Amino acid sequence: MLGIELDAFYNYTYDVLTGMGGNKPSSMGGYYTTYGNNNALDSKGIDILLTHRNKFHVAGSPLQYTVSGNLTYSKTRWLKYLDEPNTVEWQKVVGTAYGTIYGWKADGLFRTEEEIDNSAWYGSRPCVGDIKYVDMNGDGKIDSNDQKEDVGNPTVPEVVYGFGFNAEWKGFYAGIFFQGAGNTSTVLGTGADATFFPFQWGVEESAVRSVVADRWTDRIRVRM
Repeated sequence: MLGIELDAFYNYTYDVLTGMGGNKPSSMGGYYTTYGNNNALDSKGIDILLTHRNKFHVAGSPLQYTVSGNLTYSKTRWLKYLDEPNTVEWQKVVGTAYGTIYGWKADGLFRTEEEIDNSAWYGSRPCVGDIKYVDMNGDGKIDSNDQKEDVGNPTVPEVVYGFGFNAEWKGFYAGIFFQGAGNTSTVLGTGADATFFPFQWGVEESAVRSVVADRWTDRIRVRM
């Protein structure tokens, strides 16, 4: 027997409580943050569940089994947010996904000294192999004005999927289930350099091996 379940959903949340006025001049009450029901966001997505059940005889006794797979896609975005009037377009929250990372946008790695000479950088002069960041406002330097609101994927997974199998025979039962997530990003090294704490951010993200394997070298510079 084959079963299919498909659900689509949409949720609109409004009047979200948020701080207001904290970034305004003191003459306008900026030192005294107030709160108001201002923000709004929506969520939409789909849920898919596939199941297959069957049985057959093994050594004269029925063996029943079930195979299932599920997939959930959900995207949440800000429809209304108290962006300051002079906020540049790439730093506005409205229109971005919920849980996005705020920071600089990487543009690969510096490959040559000549490329460094002709590029913008943050702080002291970088070295070959350091991360190259996008100069969003084109002023020839990398600073807080070049940070953007929507970097990578949200910290909350937009895709969750799973696959399972279970069987029963003569009173014995066994089952196994795999689950994964996608369309999500993690900031490594945050929280007292949590990158190197086992399983703090997940198996791969916490492994020193993955950090070392992706380092810049002359041999692997082409794939960066």
